Amino acid sequence: MSAPKASPLLPPDHSRDRPLFLVVTILVFLACFAGLTARSAWQAAGSWTQDLSSEATVQILPGEDDDPDALTARAAELLSGVEGIEAAEPLGADESQALLSPWFGDALPEELPAPRLIAVEGAADAEAMRGALEAENIEAVVDDHSRWEAEIARAATIAQLIALAILGLLALAAAAVIVFATGAGLAARRDVIDALKIAGAKDSYIANLFMRRFWMMGLKAGLAGAVIAGLCATGLYFAAINQTLLGSAAAPDVFDALILAAAPLVAGQIGAATAWFAVMAALKESN
Repeated sequence: MSAPKASPLLPPDHSRDRPLFLVVTILVFLACFAGLTARSAWQAAGSWTQDLSSEATVQILPGEDDDPDALTARAAELLSGVEGIEAAEPLGADESQALLSPWFGDALPEELPAPRLIAVEGAADAEAMRGALEAENIEAVVDDHSRWEAEIARAATIAQLIALAILGLLALAAAAVIVFATGAGLAARRDVIDALKIAGAKDSYIANLFMRRFWMMGLKAGLAGAVIAGLCATGLYFAAINQTLLGSAAAPDVFDALILAAAPLVAGQIGAATAWFAVMAALKESN
């Protein structure tokens, strides 16, 4: 006949544990979602930056005596010979009109002819393109998209900093909730703690009891929050694909899985460390 299983010194208090579990689950969900969103924004910014760095737009400025179409074709031919350029395609009047339609509607004013544009693909230097055109007395404006590249990189950095700030605030919120819960647990089990002290238990032993309890709670709540965040992120990804949102949405990958897998461990560590220091501080004050 097996011996009866010993009851834990700190038995579960479901009336107190359930609200705390729910709060920590929500905090972990928000933290995971912030991390996944920041990484997705960073990936998108990297993709856009790469596209911009390999593209340029050249606007041809024909003179009064020039044939705009012939001049644009000549300029495209010259640009194709510049080192680093893979393709230089003149845009027709309809394509130029489509680019300007968000500002001017379906038709340009008669006194404002459609600009002559050339779409350039490759990693050529803007000065090299200007030099090739100036050598043939072709006046043009070269936009290598470098200013947009810097703006996108700056926006991605700001998004990362905001996400890190949100993660820090959520960690502080979780720690504050656990400090409160630990204090309530100490007060509710004061008789058990006094009995342990009479039996010779050290403060570190009592703190370990609370640390293990909040480690498990943080781990379970973190797992629940990470699973919910993963499901939401996956749902949003497929919604973006179906609705063609964000152009090309980044598919979840191993790094996203690592973020979700680390969340329960981090939540458990925060719970354990917070409970340890809170109990040790409270016991020292009561001694």
